[in-house]
Amino acid sequence: MSLPHLMASLTCTYSLPVLSLELIETVVDMLSLNKRALERFTLTCRALLPRSRYHLFNAIWLQPTFAEADSLCGFLDIHRELALQVHTVTVSFRRHEDREVAVHFVQVFLPRLLRKVPHIRCVKLCTNASRKRDAPVSFHTSTLAFVKTTLHLHELHIESIRFASHVEIVRMLAALPLLRSLECHHVDLCARNDMIVTAHLRASQLRRLSLNYDRSNSSSVATLLLQLTRSTLEELILRPPRQHEDLGTLDFPFLQKLVLYTESSLDRAEGILRNFKTPSLQHLRLQVESSIRFGDHLQDSQTAASSLEPLLLDGSKRVTVEIEGGRTNRMGRWAALFQRILPTLHAQSRLAVVSSRGE
Repeated sequence: MSLPHLMASLTCTYSLPVLSLELIETVVDMLSLNKRALERFTLTCRALLPRSRYHLFNAIWLQPTFAEADSLCGFLDIHRELALQVHTVTVSFRRHEDREVAVHFVQVFLPRLLRKVPHIRCVKLCTNASRKRDAPVSFHTSTLAFVKTTLHLHELHIESIRFASHVEIVRMLAALPLLRSLECHHVDLCARNDMIVTAHLRASQLRRLSLNYDRSNSSSVATLLLQLTRSTLEELILRPPRQHEDLGTLDFPFLQKLVLYTESSLDRAEGILRNFKTPSLQHLRLQVESSIRFGDHLQDSQTAASSLEPLLLDGSKRVTVEIEGGRTNRMGRWAALFQRILPTLHAQSRLAVVSSRGE
C-alpha cells in the first residue's frame, strides 16, 4: 500500500448511525419513570439527550454553596423551559457547613429558587444541624413568604428546622392548601404559644404525616401536627423517642395505615397504641429495632387485647399487622405472642400477622 493510500485510510472518519426520532422518543418514554436508567442511557447515547433532558431535570438535588446557588439561579433564568420541568427540589447541607451559610440559604436563597420553578411539587430541606452542638437553623417568619408562590406544593420534607412558635407551623399549613404529605424530622420550636395557636386552628388537608422527634419541643410540634391533621389523615408514620411524652387520646376517623417505630420494649409501643382511636384502620406496622428486649409484660392476654382493641375495625374487615426488624428467632416470638394474646380477635378475622422478617 502506498503512503497516500495509507494516510487516507488512517484519516478516514466513520459516521455513527443516526437514530430515528420515533426510536428516540420510544426509548425515552419507556425509561421516563426510571430516572437512573434514563441517565445512564443518555450518557451512553448522546442522541437521547435533547429529548430526555426534560425528564432528567424533573428533580434538583443541592449541597449548596453561594457560588453554586447563584450559578443555578442564573441557569434557570436562561433556560426557562427547563425550569418549568422541575417538580422536586432537595437541599441537603454538608455536616461541616458553616451554620451562617445554612441560615442565609434558608432565609434568602430558598425563596429565590422556588420562585423560579413555578411547577414545584415537592420540597425537601435538611440542614444536617448537629443537635448536640448547634441549634437547628432558624425558620424565620419572613421565610414563609415563599409559600405564597408555591400554592400547588404537594409534599414538604423538613429536617432540623426551628420555627419561632406554634403559630408559624399553623401559618405554613394554611399557606399550602394543596399540601398532602408532610415529613418532619427533629423540627423544633423557639417558644410555645398554645393560646394563640388555638385561635388560629384551621382544617388541614394532609393525607400523610411522618414524625420523627426526640426532644420536648419536638414532642410539642408532634402533638400540634397530630391535632391539626386528625380529621383528614390517612397514613401516619410515628417514630417517638424512648422517653416520650404522653400524646393524649388521638382520634383519627379516616386513618388507614399506621407505622410505629419501636426502639425500646413493646410495653412503650402498647402505651402509644392505647391512645389511638382508628375505626378505619387497615394496616398496622411495627418496625422493631434489633435491640428491643423481649419481656413478659404482655403475658396477660386480656389486658393486651383490650389495649389493642381500639385499633381494630368494628366490622368484619381485616387489620393487617406487620412486624419487621430484629433477629429472626425474636421476631418469631413476637408473632407468636400476638397470635396468643389476641385469640378472640383472630377468630373474628379482624387481625392477621402476615410478616415476620429477620435480619
